[in-house]
Amino acid sequence: MTLGFTSLLALFMMAGSMVAYETYNAKNNLVDELVSMSDLIALNASVAMMFNDRNAALEDLRALSAKQGIIGAVIYDIHGAIYADFSRDAISIDTLIHEVRQICKPGIFPIEMIAAQKMFRRFTNGHAHVILPVNFKDNFLGAIHLIDDMQQQKRRLSAYYLIVAGIVIISLAVVLILSSKMQAIFTRPLFDVIDSMGQVTRKKDYQVRVKKCTNDEFGVLVEQFNQMIEEIQARDDALKSYSASLESRVEQRTLDLTQAKEKLESTVMNLEKAQKKAEKASLVKSQFLANMSHEIRTPMNGILGMTEILLSSKLSGEQERFAINIQKSAQTLLSIINDILDFSKIEAGKLEIESIAFNLNNLLTDIETLLMFVAKDKNLYLNVDIQKGTHLFLVGDPTRIRQILINLVGNAIKFTEKGGVTLTVSTSPLKENEFQDFGDHLSRVDLSLCIKDTGIGIAPEKQKYLFTPFSQADASFTRKYGGTGLGLAISSDLVSLMGGTISCTSKPGQGSTFSLVLPLKKAEQRVKEVSLADHATRPQKTDKINLHVLVAEDNITNQDVFSAMLETFGCKVSIAATGIDARDKFISLKPDIVLMDCQMPKMDGYQATREIRKYEESLGIHTPIIAITAHAMTDDQDKCRDAGMDDFLTKPFMMEDLLATLKKWTPHLNPS
Repeated sequence: MTLGFTSLLALFMMAGSMVAYETYNAKNNLVDELVSMSDLIALNASVAMMFNDRNAALEDLRALSAKQGIIGAVIYDIHGAIYADFSRDAISIDTLIHEVRQICKPGIFPIEMIAAQKMFRRFTNGHAHVILPVNFKDNFLGAIHLIDDMQQQKRRLSAYYLIVAGIVIISLAVVLILSSKMQAIFTRPLFDVIDSMGQVTRKKDYQVRVKKCTNDEFGVLVEQFNQMIEEIQARDDALKSYSASLESRVEQRTLDLTQAKEKLESTVMNLEKAQKKAEKASLVKSQFLANMSHEIRTPMNGILGMTEILLSSKLSGEQERFAINIQKSAQTLLSIINDILDFSKIEAGKLEIESIAFNLNNLLTDIETLLMFVAKDKNLYLNVDIQKGTHLFLVGDPTRIRQILINLVGNAIKFTEKGGVTLTVSTSPLKENEFQDFGDHLSRVDLSLCIKDTGIGIAPEKQKYLFTPFSQADASFTRKYGGTGLGLAISSDLVSLMGGTISCTSKPGQGSTFSLVLPLKKAEQRVKEVSLADHATRPQKTDKINLHVLVAEDNITNQDVFSAMLETFGCKVSIAATGIDARDKFISLKPDIVLMDCQMPKMDGYQATREIRKYEESLGIHTPIIAITAHAMTDDQDKCRDAGMDDFLTKPFMMEDLLATLKKWTPHLNPS
């Protein structure tokens, strides 16, 4: 049945294609014939029209009466008016012309189309229309219009349709006879397979087999069916056997699962112990870093403070040079400590990036001021090139950006012996694929910073280790140039935390170029332009401040530092060496401000602050208490606030830092 239907469908599709092709071909042949006659009439008519001989033109048209099928012919002049016409039968020439006008666009006569298209052909109302231009030596004189009734083509097509129909009927009969014969041959084995499948399904009898009669595709089908039944039978036997032993298998599996569960529970307990051990180790590490910070920063504060006081006094040239070297060495050591602490913060995930408005010009001026003297000491130039159109007022973390640039520019100066370093700065709108990450792209820019030096350069195989902690481009550099190998790793991590990218290109002996891009937001308001020099609040011989300051500090050297700095400012100083002493002296002396060290014997600064706040609560007063801490972690700052401290000053600090803190929290006490 399917084979007969398929053959029938294919036969009708072929017959339809033949009829469609012949119909299309007949119309094209008719048009070609009309075009040929039109060309001949147009050639003759062009001479008659040139000499305005209408009779000659009419005679040319009447010659078409000998052509069967031509029912009308018209010669138009250049304006589309009828110059000569000929018609046959009862249809008037005006009616035939009207047929063409109906299918043209309103207001456009065929003569205009002929002038533009060179030929016009249409089939309408059972008539074929062909219009060609009449030219004489490339001069357009009018057009020749022939109308055919298409009867001859219709008769020819009717005969063709009858022939095709006869062929289709005969072919259909043959196909149906052959398909019915072949259908029996093809479907008999298929029905045998279907019947056998029914027995297997209804009776679950897997002994059924189909007899193979041929070696063709149906023979292969029978073989595959029999093989499938054999496999099903074998699987059924296996299932029966498996079911018989299932109970014992379940018992064994239950035992295995119980043992696995006990093993898993043991593993979980071991993992929990390992996790607690790791957490304890992490806590010990954090405590060690905090204690290390305190133990190192406390004497560092004494060294830097005493050195700064010493430099403010009258010294000989050699003494001043020694003091400056001490200060530089201490600052270098402090920089190494800061790198280690920053790396620990990043590793612990406790370093947070700020988002505040800042003036890029101020930041760059600060960096140039800080590093210019280092470059001059090596006879190097340091240029800061801010490109035209750079947006200077941005929102981000200026402290971390300054840290990155000081690190990169400082490194460039350190590894450069001749020439110098150039810092190029520019901003550009964010790229299109970054818009979805940062909202409105009109308020965002990419800050591009490029540090190029003329130094020793870096070998290609060493560049991949640049941003790895505790590594340098060459181990020998450590002795010659110094450093811990943490600076670039910290810079890379800071850039990543800010959503930016950093890269390096370098050739040995030709210098290096470090490039970083940071996506930042534009500041809504312009940030005041303030340079590093404007921040300098070192008191001149800004100045006296009439304050009574209670300093709670157990380190004797730092007590001397605080006393010398505060007395330089004109302050009255009281010293407390323990937390208990600080609490008692606060109650008895009632100072204007308290500088409270966080770690002291007997009672630490946190507990002393809580005791003072309880006392103040009963009196309804509040005295500024500034934490003096060597701890630089965010958790330590939160701990200070929770204890009731108003602010914190991190050791080591400079005189201007201390003065700025005093002025911040005692604005009512103006310098005298």
